[in-house]
Amino acid sequence: MEKTQKTEPMIINKSLVIKTTCLWLALSLLATPMAAQEGSIIDLLSAYQLALKHDANFQAQRATHKAVLSGVPLAESKKGSTLRVQGNLNHTQSSRQSGNTPSQSDSSNGGSFSLQYSQPLINYANDRALDSAKGQATVGDLELKVAHQELMLKVAKLYFDTLAAQDNLELTNKEQSAITRHLELARERLSVGLGTTINLFEAEARLKLSEASQIGAVNKLNEAQLQLAQALGRNTPNLKPLGENAPIEAPNPKDQGHWLDQALKENLALRIARNRTALAKQQIGIAEAARLPSLSLSASLSRSTANGNATSLSTSGNFGINLSWPIYSGGAVPARVTESTHRYEAAQLQEEGIERSTALNTRTTYNDLMTNIRQVDAYEQAVRASGKALEAKQEGFKAGANSNLDVLDAQRDLFLARRDLLQSRYRYILNLLKLENLVGRTDATVIERINSWLER
Repeated sequence: MEKTQKTEPMIINKSLVIKTTCLWLALSLLATPMAAQEGSIIDLLSAYQLALKHDANFQAQRATHKAVLSGVPLAESKKGSTLRVQGNLNHTQSSRQSGNTPSQSDSSNGGSFSLQYSQPLINYANDRALDSAKGQATVGDLELKVAHQELMLKVAKLYFDTLAAQDNLELTNKEQSAITRHLELARERLSVGLGTTINLFEAEARLKLSEASQIGAVNKLNEAQLQLAQALGRNTPNLKPLGENAPIEAPNPKDQGHWLDQALKENLALRIARNRTALAKQQIGIAEAARLPSLSLSASLSRSTANGNATSLSTSGNFGINLSWPIYSGGAVPARVTESTHRYEAAQLQEEGIERSTALNTRTTYNDLMTNIRQVDAYEQAVRASGKALEAKQEGFKAGANSNLDVLDAQRDLFLARRDLLQSRYRYILNLLKLENLVGRTDATVIERINSWLER
């Protein structure tokens, strides 16, 4: 009994520490600047729409897209006509002296005006530059779609990472509450002579481990909220959780070959690589066009006047066709052709590499998705089995057949199985979205479909 009396005050003090720690953690969640705003709840689709407006990387890509598109009218302008107006006004003052005669001075005022017009008739370099600008615009459109894809995947990952962090903290709190209740039960049993101090120490140690896990869970949740808020441009609100009845099923169609064929045809990164290869080939033509002749139409009208000792007025007009043929430019043209040829070869090799990586990523993502489906089923069974095992060990503990540590281990296994089940469901959704992106699907219907799986 003396040993029990020495242990009792220690337990009371630790209970106070536990309550103080829980209060501090609760206050830290409320005080954090990224805490959920009361009454503000958004879903995955709303988060994506906010990111479209506020994500800095996406906005930068959108501005780059506009800059690329402006290259088409710039290239077209080189094929259009030009009209130039030039004019000047001048005043001339001169003096002369001969022998002993007094110096004489003359002054005159004059001006000129000219109107010049030019229209390219044949210019192969400009024609090929325009084709290249249109090709660049096509690549720009595809790159913007890739930015949409990346933003979808980024927002979905941040969204479900935050949900996972919330789940982890919630399960940690529940585990801590269960351990605390078990600690009180062990103390009651010890007070009536049915337990041992070993049971108390085991429960106390497990509670401290749970407190450490809780502190880490709070930090992970804050970090996840900060990252999501950065993408959304606002403090992280409450997020709609994933519904219990969210469909965890194989993609339609289930055939892996179908997804692989679609990826090799429609994958945006691969389409960009193919367009870049075509553009590199066009650059060879542009370099070769520098040695070809060009033909242009020109016309001008000029008028000049001068007022001095005598007034003069002259008017002239000109009309003609101009031919320009660069015969030799110091070897610059063949050097540019050689450079463009090597760049074309490099683009072909890069395209081949992207095609291989696309095929590999599609197969890997498909396999990961099918693995996620099996994992979800396995974790669901593990949760059911762990729950039954915990009930049995709790009954055994009451009857003296199981130790305190057996029950604590069973509680831990149950909470770990629940956490793994939730996280495996999130991984399934992210892999499904990634597979959709690999086959070039960029519209918001994918996000809308996943959004419908959230709790209503």
